[in-house]
This record gives sequence, C-alpha cells and structure tokens, in this order.
Amino acid sequence: MLSYQPELDLFCSLLRQFSLKVHILPLNSTALMREEPGPRGVFSVDNFEKIEKKLKDNLRANTVYHITDEFTCRYALLSLPEHEEQTILVVGPYVNTEIDISWVERFVEERGIHVQWIPILETYYRGIPCLKNEKVLSAAINSLGERIWGLHRFGSEEIVSGLPESCLPLTSAPEAHIQEDITNSIKMTEYRYEAENRFMQMVSQGRSHRALVMISNFSRGAIENRTEPIRNIKNYSIILNTLMRKAAEQGGVHPMYIDRLSSEFARKIETTALFDDFMELWQDMTRRYCLLVKNHATKSYSQLVQHIIARVDYDLTADLSLKANAAALNVNASYLSTLFKKETGSTLTDYVNRKRMEHAILLLNTSDLPISVVGQRCGVQDDNYFTKIFKKYTGTTPKQFRQENSRLHSIK
Repeated sequence: MLSYQPELDLFCSLLRQFSLKVHILPLNSTALMREEPGPRGVFSVDNFEKIEKKLKDNLRANTVYHITDEFTCRYALLSLPEHEEQTILVVGPYVNTEIDISWVERFVEERGIHVQWIPILETYYRGIPCLKNEKVLSAAINSLGERIWGLHRFGSEEIVSGLPESCLPLTSAPEAHIQEDITNSIKMTEYRYEAENRFMQMVSQGRSHRALVMISNFSRGAIENRTEPIRNIKNYSIILNTLMRKAAEQGGVHPMYIDRLSSEFARKIETTALFDDFMELWQDMTRRYCLLVKNHATKSYSQLVQHIIARVDYDLTADLSLKANAAALNVNASYLSTLFKKETGSTLTDYVNRKRMEHAILLLNTSDLPISVVGQRCGVQDDNYFTKIFKKYTGTTPKQFRQENSRLHSIK
C-alpha cells in the first residue's frame, strides 16, 4: 500500500464531487486523454502527441503539470512515486470558462474549422465540467503534493497546446460515420422531448397510473450525461418539476396550488443526495401533481368561479359568505350565486361548508386539537353550529367521529 494512499483516495473523492475525472495509469497509457469519447476520438491529435512525447522524455518528479490542449481543455498531471512502473495521475478534462454555442461558433470560425463540426463540438463541450475558479483544484493538488513530496518541495509547469495547424484536418466535413452519430443524437433528443410531452399530457389529465408507468421507464441512460450522476439527476429533477408545474397549469390548476407544491419539491431536490432516492422522489412528484390536478382542476369553470374556488381553498377561516365574495370580486351577489350554482352544481354556501368539513375530518384524523379549535381552524367559530354542520355532512358528531376513528386505529 502506498504511504500516501488515504490522502490519494480523499483527493480523488473530493475532485469527483466537482465532476472532475481522475485517472491513475502508467505513463505509456497517456493516450487515454485522447481516446475518450469526443473530439479526441475523431480529430487529429498530432499536437497532443508532441506533448506526450515531451512528458515521456522529460517528466520530472516533484512537478505538477498544467496542460491546455488544442481544444482549450485543461488537465493537471503529476508523477506518482512508489509504483513499480512510472505512473501518473491525470485530472481532467475541464474548462475554466463557460462555453456556449456562440463560443463554439467563434472557435470554429477563428480556426477555419468546417461548420458541420459545430454540433459535435457543442455536444462535446456540454459534457465537460466548467471550473471557473481553479483555486479549489490547486489547493487539493498542493495538499496532495505536500503529502507526497513534502512542504515546498515541488513546483509546477504550464504546457499550452492549441496551434492553429492542429485543427487543419477539421477544415473538411465530418466523415459519414460521424454524421450518422449526429443524426442518432438528434433522434434521441427528439424521442426524449416527445416522451416528456406525453408524460406532461398524462399529468395534466391527472392520470397517475399511466404517468407513474412512464416515469418508471426513465433510467440512468435516459438522462443526458452532462456532468457527474448526482448533479446531473438533480438538474433533470429540476426540469421534471418544471414540466409537471406546466402540466398542472394546463390541467386547470390554480397557480396558488402549483406554487406551493413546486416550492416543496424544489427544496426536496436540493436536499436529496443519493441517486436511488431521486427515483423515489420522481414517483412522489408524479403522484402528488396528478392528485393536484384531480383535486383542484378548474379548467372547465369561468375565471370568476375559479377565483372563488381559489379564495375558499386559500383560507377557510376567512369570511367566505356570498356577500363577502361578491364584494371582493366586485360583482353582483345574485349574479355570482347563479353562476356558481350553474357551473359547479352546488350553492356557494354548500361548497364552502363541504370544504370546511373535509378539512375538519383531516384535523380530527391527524391531530389531538380540541374540537372547538378544530372548528375555528375550519372557519366555524360557534361550537354548536360546527357540530350541526359536521353532522349534516358526515352523519355523526365530531366527538363521535374522533372516537370511532381512534377505535379503528387501535384495532389495527
């Protein structure tokens, strides 16, 4: 075992948290850096091979090499002692500036690269982590260097590639097999978007069974591998939350309910740390959004009635009488009463009382609050009136309901 093995393991683990790849390999295998999927698998690498030759001929111990290749990708490299054959540690690739399609287009134009390479390059750079502040990486490497070689007993060297002639083979269009890869990538993207649209349709209709089947079909391979797995699935979970928000809106759910639920899941996404836990979170999100559509969809109602329903659900303790609602919405009370009954099949008073009693049942089932407090939490201040309304809708008094519910739970 290497004398610095624990520190090396910690170093590798730390950098992987920043989505940085770490390779430990014999010096003769440095070609790994140009055989990874992406440009180096299909582009000319004469310039990088010169760097490899220089490293093999002149690689020094106690030295950290910082390499920038012809595609502005950066690596950190150092020789590891105590191995039977010369072994190196390679960190990268990464970039230290944000790369978007505009940057790629400028890169292609400045180097005279054929425009058909743009989508390939854009896809490649999208899969490389961006480390704008390299201080964390430098600190980690320096800490490892101090453990391996001792304090202040090592140096660093910059090796910069990127000569324009290294890109000359790219002045022609990509070969047929590369074009085919691009076509397949486009088809996969189209398929993913089509699947997302079908999924949104199921959620917007509250069809939880079908939506759950679709969400369970998502796998690690279905998520575009842009960074490391955890950050990647966290990003896609944020996208899913947004998709379901829009689906619920399309299903006719008031923004008030959507905002509550999406905010709840936004917090859960950020605090979830394990890949498998995200699978459970996706299922929970799907069920809850479908249930939201089933319980709160008001798409078939006029905007005026939608406002009334939202006001009732928002605060059951408010004055929700016909007169108060009409005044709040600046409409005639008689007109509002007729419209509400026509669209919902229920009088406003019955609707409000039913919602209040549904909430009362929830509180009686899930809390030990005194019955008088339960009534107040539901907007009914008079205990006798609360009991009267509750019995009308449930056939029993609040006290009898709680006793019966407790008995059933004790049997279980």
